[in-house]
Amino acid sequence: MKKYIVYKTIGPHNLYYIGVHCVNNGNLEDGYIGCGINKKPSKPSNRTSSKFGLAVFLTGYKNWSRQILFSFDNPLAAYQKEAELVTMKTLKDPLCLNTVVGGKSENYEAYKLSYIALFNNNGSLYKIFENKYEAAYKLGMHTAAFSKKNRLKRLISGQYRFEFFTDKEDVPCSIKPLGSLNKTKPVALYNLNGDLVDTSLTAKALADKYSIDLRTLGRCLRGEYKIINKQYTALEIDNIYEAPSKIKPTKIPRGMSREVIVKDNISGESVVFLSKRATADFLGVRPDCLTSYMKQGKRFQGTLELKFKNQQNDIIK
Repeated sequence: MKKYIVYKTIGPHNLYYIGVHCVNNGNLEDGYIGCGINKKPSKPSNRTSSKFGLAVFLTGYKNWSRQILFSFDNPLAAYQKEAELVTMKTLKDPLCLNTVVGGKSENYEAYKLSYIALFNNNGSLYKIFENKYEAAYKLGMHTAAFSKKNRLKRLISGQYRFEFFTDKEDVPCSIKPLGSLNKTKPVALYNLNGDLVDTSLTAKALADKYSIDLRTLGRCLRGEYKIINKQYTALEIDNIYEAPSKIKPTKIPRGMSREVIVKDNISGESVVFLSKRATADFLGVRPDCLTSYMKQGKRFQGTLELKFKNQQNDIIK
């Protein structure tokens, strides 16, 4: 039987975090303390990027304990209680690690608590979950994978497509095959001077040919990145035979023109990254999280030194 608990996690210096958690079969001691953390974080990740997650990572998982404040059978009642506890006044408390008020609007609750149906690539129904928390728990994934933003991508682990339904009876036995929904446009690759380098029917073929990370290429096509490996830029085109031979030259954005050297003080090995963004992607954190480490000379995770390439002589001996 499922229970929805409102909990308060208390850590060093009386820091605290209030949240809602779903427990199955009365398993109240599942180790969950908040923000998707149910064990000691082994390395920085998207879970440690939050205010609470970073505090747990820095002070240690064992120094935090969860207290159950209320228990409900209805998830909506649990979120309503959370809204009463976590208000704007609560957020102003310097000891509070919550970043948003508790509870959500009725429309958001209807979206978040709706049924999630997983479909195979051939369009057949795979499984139905009551909400995104159950889906994340059963599939061993984070709840963020079932967000509204990721719904547009429709892919889970490259195998399934998920859709939301307000009623379990509305879930169809099959949908359109996934392949027909993910036809990609041809891609054109340009150098920074704007000259055409190559074209391809798929982004994957272009990435394999020029040793480009497929995820980076995809972000460039979506407009999230301007350049790739400080050498190329990419555009989606309608026809590979009608790709423009010349486009507007692309300048390297500020902050990406300096290479970063990461040195492990234990093994003595050093790795050079093309930019601070590439370094942050490798370490699993946001680029702005590395700023304090690089400016103040702090060691990331206690062992890694981060410096720009022009400071190479200060690192590599």
